[in-house]
Amino acid sequence: MSEQNPELQQDDIGKSLVPLQSTQEHEMAPAVLDTRPSFYEFAGLDQEIAQLTEFGAIFNHPELAREWDVEVPTGLLLCGPGGVGKTELVRAFSRELGAELIEVAVSDIQSMWVGKSNELLRQVFNNAGEAEGKVVIFFDELDGLFSANAGGNSGVSTALISELKMILTHLRENQPNTIVAASTNSLSGFDEALLRPGRFDMVLQIGKPNDAARAGIFGSYIGRKFELYDLGSGELDSRVGGTIELSSLAAATDGMTGADIKSILHSARAKRLMAHIQQGADLAPVTQHDILLAIRHHRQQRPNATN
Repeated sequence: MSEQNPELQQDDIGKSLVPLQSTQEHEMAPAVLDTRPSFYEFAGLDQEIAQLTEFGAIFNHPELAREWDVEVPTGLLLCGPGGVGKTELVRAFSRELGAELIEVAVSDIQSMWVGKSNELLRQVFNNAGEAEGKVVIFFDELDGLFSANAGGNSGVSTALISELKMILTHLRENQPNTIVAASTNSLSGFDEALLRPGRFDMVLQIGKPNDAARAGIFGSYIGRKFELYDLGSGELDSRVGGTIELSSLAAATDGMTGADIKSILHSARAKRLMAHIQQGADLAPVTQHDILLAIRHHRQQRPNATN
């Protein structure tokens, strides 16, 4: 995993709220805000984001890629344990690409009837093909197809995998505006034929964040709601900001993921709010002590969080 400087620039806060409509459309209707995250919101994933940026750049310049005999990628597979941000990273990638995102749960296309699942899968791609611009189709937890009990019918699962292989093989030719992304917790038992070039061209392994990355994640989440935390002078870095010391928080959350950190901070804020509602306590900013208590509670409630 790459390391990222956990310093947070407060000027960056709110940059993710970007209007999706043109100026003329804006005059006619309220702007629609894109709620997908941006790459700048992630910490500790510099190398992975650099690879995704390269993927998108080549996809956006197919003619130049052909001139240089470089294959235009169409398939992206993110592999890693739950909570490391695979889904959010795909959402950010689709936003940076300027593409529509279609999220598909594997369970939504599985049917007890052989052939019905294939029809549902083809419909997903047909819908993407009707879009005017670029589209990212995201299959969350694709490894569900390889479960012994996937869909309650191994024949359905096998047929669906075969259909997906065929679609991916011809995707660049049939739907050049479409990228297929998928997530999986493990490549164990994964159909190796899906990993061949021309299908899932890029496989990103995403592990749990290291100390520097966790400090960056704390800084990113706290910075989005900095007014709710005791930052003293308003500065936030890896050393100290008011009572908030990111390096200590990172050390206290060894083995945890970004999802764990998000839950911990939510718990600390909720604790302050409930004290005000139930006891009339002052709504003072969240402190380092509050967060450390939330970390301890999180470990007690989720003993497997660090496994």
